[in-house]
Amino acid sequence: MNEFVNLDRKFIRNIRSTLYSIEKFGIAKATDEFISKHAGKGTLHAHLRGEIEWHGHIRGRSDPVFRKNADRFNLLFKPKILVEPTYEEIRKFAVWIVDNNTACDQGTCFFVHDIGLITAAHCVEGATDIDVYNPLNPTQKYKANVQKIDKHLDLAILSHSIPTSQYRNIKISKVRASVGQSIIAAGYPDYGPGDSLSIRTGTVCSLSMKSGVGRVEVTQKLSSGMSGGPLIDRDNCVFGVIHKGGSTEEKDIAVEISELTKLVHA
Repeated sequence: MNEFVNLDRKFIRNIRSTLYSIEKFGIAKATDEFISKHAGKGTLHAHLRGEIEWHGHIRGRSDPVFRKNADRFNLLFKPKILVEPTYEEIRKFAVWIVDNNTACDQGTCFFVHDIGLITAAHCVEGATDIDVYNPLNPTQKYKANVQKIDKHLDLAILSHSIPTSQYRNIKISKVRASVGQSIIAAGYPDYGPGDSLSIRTGTVCSLSMKSGVGRVEVTQKLSSGMSGGPLIDRDNCVFGVIHKGGSTEEKDIAVEISELTKLVHA
């Protein structure tokens, strides 16, 4: 049983060998070879798909070997095998830049599952002209508007017309952050053309309430430009929205993501 679940090397080699045969000799010849070996046991397409799907079931659809084999299969056959993005890919497509052109200011924003595009209120306060874009495609900018904002919570939800194919959502964590928990902060500090998403690792050092707002203090520096970005746990779920930090601040603080529900239902 363990050998099956762990997917021994022979299993993986057979998948690669079949893919190579199709790529080099064509589907017709590879099918003839398959029939000669597995007469009456289905089709080459179904057999190969089943093996790759089983790999994804056991190792997960973000496993790099599964992803590579699935990508090769998808170039040859339809319907395609579903390949899930890695956590890194989700972050790259979920975390964007927000430009407050009215105040000539810049911050970070990100897409939250079932809620939409959010950022820190101070990034868009008073803005009448807002651009949002992903640095992976900096020439493609989209207009956004403030849908809901709460300066006390320092949270804002933005409306937009970005096609769903252009971004990914980060899920909200189902558990509250805990002191000592390892987390990452994502954002675009002091962004310039060519800069990639900044990922900063650290831990939660305190949880507190200030003026009725749940706050998370972290050990990493949350530099200017990261405001509005997410604090993310090991499962790639968001539990905080970056509020303030950096060298000029005594503490590096995020607003607890649970506060977002107050804004959603306001």
